[in-house]
Amino acid sequence: MLRAVSALLVLPALAAAQTIEITTSQRVKLPEGKLVSSSVDKPAIRIRGNNLSIDFGGQSLTSGLEKEQATGLGIEVIGKNVTIKNLKLSGYRVGLLAKNAPGLKLINCHLTDLYKPRLLSTPEAEDLSDWMSYHQNEKGEWLEKGAGVVIDTADNVTIEGCSVTESLNGLMLSRVRQARVTGSDFSRNSGVGIALYRTSESVIANNRVDFNLRGYSHGIYNRGQDSAGILLFEQCNENTVAFNSVTHSGDGLFLWAGQTTMDSGEGGCNDNIFAYNDFSHAPTNGIEATFSRNQFVGNLVMECWHGVWGGFSYDSLISGNIFAYNGQAIAIEHGQDNRIAGNSFWRDAEGVVLWAKAALPADWGYAKKRDCRSRDANIATNRFEEIAGAALSLSLTTGAQILQNQFASAGQVLKATADSSSTMRGNAGRGLPTESIQNLPGGTNDWQTSSLPILAYSDKNGTDLDPLGMSWEERKVYDRRWDRPLAEFRTLLASPEAKDLATKLKVKAEVPKLAGPRGRRVMVVGEWGPVATSATTIVARPKRGAQHTIELLGNAAPWNLVRQAGGPPVKAAGNKPELIKFSATEDQWAKMDFTIRTEEAEVRFREGSVALPWDVQFFRWDKDSDPRTATAAFRRVLGATPLKTVKLDRLWLGTNGAPTEGVPSDYFATVATADVSKIGGEVELSVTADDGVRVWLDDDMIMDEWRYQGPTNFRKTIKLDGKKTLRIEHFEIDGYTALQVKLRRR
Repeated sequence: MLRAVSALLVLPALAAAQTIEITTSQRVKLPEGKLVSSSVDKPAIRIRGNNLSIDFGGQSLTSGLEKEQATGLGIEVIGKNVTIKNLKLSGYRVGLLAKNAPGLKLINCHLTDLYKPRLLSTPEAEDLSDWMSYHQNEKGEWLEKGAGVVIDTADNVTIEGCSVTESLNGLMLSRVRQARVTGSDFSRNSGVGIALYRTSESVIANNRVDFNLRGYSHGIYNRGQDSAGILLFEQCNENTVAFNSVTHSGDGLFLWAGQTTMDSGEGGCNDNIFAYNDFSHAPTNGIEATFSRNQFVGNLVMECWHGVWGGFSYDSLISGNIFAYNGQAIAIEHGQDNRIAGNSFWRDAEGVVLWAKAALPADWGYAKKRDCRSRDANIATNRFEEIAGAALSLSLTTGAQILQNQFASAGQVLKATADSSSTMRGNAGRGLPTESIQNLPGGTNDWQTSSLPILAYSDKNGTDLDPLGMSWEERKVYDRRWDRPLAEFRTLLASPEAKDLATKLKVKAEVPKLAGPRGRRVMVVGEWGPVATSATTIVARPKRGAQHTIELLGNAAPWNLVRQAGGPPVKAAGNKPELIKFSATEDQWAKMDFTIRTEEAEVRFREGSVALPWDVQFFRWDKDSDPRTATAAFRRVLGATPLKTVKLDRLWLGTNGAPTEGVPSDYFATVATADVSKIGGEVELSVTADDGVRVWLDDDMIMDEWRYQGPTNFRKTIKLDGKKTLRIEHFEIDGYTALQVKLRRR
């Protein structure tokens, strides 16, 4: 039992990096000023003891550091049955860390503006160094990355009414059993909202987990870069995730069985239930769940690349969900015995897509131990409406049972390769192409005339997810495409099944209401992560020919241009959020610098990037001229005739294959030069390379990162006054290729 909170404890002001110890239940009075922590081993505050209740009374604990400079640990918890209430915290790499702390409770604690690295991807192109990785948590990787709350090795954890926002990662549970996370907000982070590692038998319910995002530029690229709303990684079992809003994130749900399963074929992230969540508007997958056995019931999944990506899933149930406006609603490769029943598919480009590859790597442990065929799916009692392509697609897939489904206005009911087999019974269709019914392979085609209505289709086509350049009035009409799926979802939440689950979990049968507009067009990623578009936001869209656009989102109404220092003239005022279009050269675009004022805010836009054309030569090397060990031989390679010479408007190579025609995908070198004689002043040079890279400014080497490495970013501030040539040498060994160079005015 918790001890009663006693008299107010006033903590003394301490020198930098000196840890405050709290060992009794208290209402705490924090000292004035900032509490600095130099490392995770030296927290600003250490709470040590059992059966403690610590109430911070809404006070703010901060280091005063921001974004990349944030370091150290705010609070360390050591002990059993510790309750922490009413805390506000910012400015640390890790906000709160609890190890071996069973019975921990966090109530009404709000953490924001913790460690967050600057993203190097731009609206124009992705920078590969922004990709996240969570694979090495046995080595403490998750803690090293930084997060609001990290709980490691604990049972019976309670987190209620808390938040972690505007940071890299929100809540990370590692080796936790029977956690309960309810009524909390883990939104607007640039990595992951909630992450589970070897965590089981837990309940995640009634939370807001929106806009955990990186690697997205609307209409240009949708990568996600392994950001996610909710992450289950490595042997997480028997968890229930229900009634959450998990939208506008790289993946809504990212579930992976883990390296243990990949190597041995054993285990998985199994027997989890995901019910009545909103997993919409993910640039990649609303739900990604692979190499595992789980249930997905009553979820809403709209406007994702894949509604469900279920590679190597088996014995899983996908039932009663609502899919709309997805590229592929359900995509499963190498799946076995999965049941897809009672779902609603509406205006997806494709419905259910099942397939297998002809061969898998012979040395892959999972493939040695497990059945990896695509087989025996049960697809029953689903409703497919206005599907642009095939409602069902089978490739190298056998034994599919397609029973009692309804189809209306699909481009095709079933597209199947000759190496696939299926049985179809009791299906009905209306408004379908004749060949969709007459040429169905497998089984008996006992079609009936269906009473399924064909709805009027007066708005934009479902496959045209969001054309740029619409007027604001057109967009408001276009946004009504969400109305029907949202109405169906509200009906699901009011169903007896949803209410019974909520009662069992002791939560509300409600999903937190999304703050602000929905849809991928409002997903904006800046240099520090997702930008909240409910407030005034200025978004620069990439060049379209000679036409550039600047978009005002959020509450930008009315607005006025109050200052412009560079670039072509911009429209001076407006009465609503809108697109501002203008023509500009690359040099003019680089000099854009202006400020917009609304009733709520004053927002500055500054482009600052330097347009820099490059002359690029490609060379081939081999083991005898390895750039890491055979320096003289490698110099001779660079002195020979190049395989190819190209001119590029920007140096931005990123590929899994050959960077250009006539150049191999592996074991090549790049020499790139650019004239900087007309660029004066101080600039920041940003180079992302995989593998080695060296940079010279005239005859001075200013960067030397000559080694085997994944996509890694290096930055340096340089002065260009009087300098003539920027020269970059780069070598690629194998795997992914990256050479991405940017200059930005300081």
